[in-house]
Order: sequence, then C-alpha cells, then structure tokens
Amino acid sequence: MGGLLVQSGLGRLADHMAGIIYGWGILQETGSSAWAGTVIGSHVAVLVLGTFFAGRLIARFGARNVALSGAWATSLSSLIVASLFLAGNADPLIVTLVGAMGAILEGPASIASETNYPEVARIARFDLLKLNALDDTLDHLAALAGPAAGAVIVIALGPAGATAAVAGISLLAALALTWSLPAFRRVAAACSIGPREVMAFLRGDRVLLPLTALFSVVIAFFAAIQLVILPRAVHDAGLDPSAVAWFLAAGAIGSLTGATVTATSGRGFPVREVVAAAFAMLGLGASTMALGPEPPLLALAGFVCGLPAGIVAPIAATLFQSRPPRVLRADVQSIAGALVLGSTPVALVLFGGLMEIASARTLLAAIAVGLMILAAIALAWLPASTAAETAQPAG
Repeated sequence: MGGLLVQSGLGRLADHMAGIIYGWGILQETGSSAWAGTVIGSHVAVLVLGTFFAGRLIARFGARNVALSGAWATSLSSLIVASLFLAGNADPLIVTLVGAMGAILEGPASIASETNYPEVARIARFDLLKLNALDDTLDHLAALAGPAAGAVIVIALGPAGATAAVAGISLLAALALTWSLPAFRRVAAACSIGPREVMAFLRGDRVLLPLTALFSVVIAFFAAIQLVILPRAVHDAGLDPSAVAWFLAAGAIGSLTGATVTATSGRGFPVREVVAAAFAMLGLGASTMALGPEPPLLALAGFVCGLPAGIVAPIAATLFQSRPPRVLRADVQSIAGALVLGSTPVALVLFGGLMEIASARTLLAAIAVGLMILAAIALAWLPASTAAETAQPAG
C-alpha cells in the first residue's frame, strides 16, 4: 500500500510539472501559444480516450500488466521528450505524438492500480476511505508543488534540464509501481462483459448514476472556469497572469485540507448531504469569483472551491471502487470516468463561444446558480445514507 501511494504521488507530481515544463519549452522553441496548447490538449484528449477502454484492457491482460505497461509507457515517453529537448530538436509535432503515446495508457494504468484498492486495503488492514483520502492528499500536494517546482526548475536548468527532471521522476514512479503492485487473481467472467452490461449497472445503481451525472456537469463547469473564463477575466482586467495562480494554489490548499479531514475522520459521512453541501460551496466560490478577478478574491474563491472538492473526492472514489461487483469494477470506473471527463471538451467549446457574447461576471454568476440547482438535485436524487452504508452494493 505504501509503494502504491508513493507511485501515485510521484506520477502526479511529474504530470503537474510536465504541464508547466512542456508547454513553456514548446513556447520557447516555437514562440507559438497554439502549439503549446496543442501539446497539453492532445494529452488530455488521449487520456480520456484511453480511460474509456480501461476496463476491457484490464479484463483481457490483467490489472498488473496494464498498470505496469502504462507506467513504463509514460516513463519512456518522458525520456524521449527529454532527449529531444536535450538534443535541441523538440519539434512540436513530434513532442505531441510522443506525449500522446505515453498518455494513451495513463488512464487505464491509473484505474488498473486503483481497481484493486479494496483488496489492498483489506490485506493491509486499512480503511478504504482513508486510503483514498491519503491518495487524494498526495494528489493535491502534487498539484500544489508541481507547477511551482516546474517553474523553478525551468528557470534553474532551462527547458531541456527540466524535461530531464520529469523523466527522472516518472522513472522512479514506474519503479515504485513495479516493486509494490501485487498480481491479483484475474476474474475470468470479466472478459465477457461489454459496455451494455456496464451501462445497465450504472443506470440501475441509485448512488453511482446520480454521482456520474452530477460530477460530469460540475467538472465541466470548473474546466470552463479555469481554462476559459478566468484567464479571460484576468486579461480583460489588465492583471498579471499570475493572478490565476492565486486561485489554483489556494484551491490546492483547500483540497489538501479537505482530503486531510476525510483521512482523519470516520466513515459516518452522510453522502447526500455532503455532496449537496459541496456543490453549494462550489457555487459560493463561483459567486466570489464573479465579484472580480483581484488576487485576494481569487485566493478566497480557490480555497472555498477546493475544500469541498477535497472532502468529496475520496468518498466518491471509495463508492466507485466498492459498490460494483468485482467483475464489473474496472469497467464501471473506466466508463464512468470517461463520461465525467468527456463533458470537459464540450464545456470548453461552449463557454469559449459564450465568452464572445457575455461577460466573465455574467457567466460566473450563471455557473453559481447552476451549482446551487445541482445541490438541490443532489438532495432529491441521492439516497439518505452514510458513506459506510452507501459503499455496500445495493441488493
């Protein structure tokens, strides 16, 4: 369990560093913001695509094989990118293709590791909710430290040296996973499962169906805020782009705090009320951003948004790991994950167009109202039970 947590933390640290380093490196090499955005955007698109097929890959080749293949593919990809930068031949198209090669198995690898968290927690005699909370805590630490570390390393070593640092961390993550991940017994019946059975399970589950639907909208809202609305609001206000960093850093601190609360608490969370309260707090954060893009307001909004996200994320992860029967677990996680993430590109296109006809303040206020409506829907749709009770499969 310790090795899996180390690997998770290192892998996410490398991802967050790469988001800064690769984009900055391509920008320096080409002077093109479009290419810098393409490198990062293609990574996300391929990640979502790979996540959709994760369950089928795990059923066919086994969780350990998929997890190790993904970790080593990411490590190899980062090593090739570092070699290109060190050789002074970082063609943006090649970097995009190599990055996509590493990302295609990143989603399946993550699900392949986490799909066996219930068994890992049982063997380690550790509470599953607390394991997911610790995992999320490391993720939030990586989100907080990764971009800053990436920026510092770029300044100190230049883009080439910084990409080499990312490759080194990715290699350590792959080694940690190879050392720690057990070879669990494969479930033969999983090979006969198809998307139809998985969707039927999701449609019939009184907890996972509303969570999947609600989270897809919330994730879409905040992707639009972070990548479209907030940068435009900061730009139009004539502020330095570092103002956006205030929101992101405060959000990471809030999420870290929330995950720590979950890790140190019991399992008596009332899921319906916690999710509804989280959406209401996210609406409050969006309202705060609508007041203006000044750094103190953005920092306050970031913390208000990050805190409930940090509390809810490990609870949701625990439910998606424990409610499906083991034969369906990997497919449920992969398809639900793809459905949640798949709303992001739609939101980016939609809100990108809306920014041409409406102000950032108007859109943020509309999102705040939408989040309050989602809170009311969560109260009406989710069953009344605690996290421990809801974690048990229905029927």
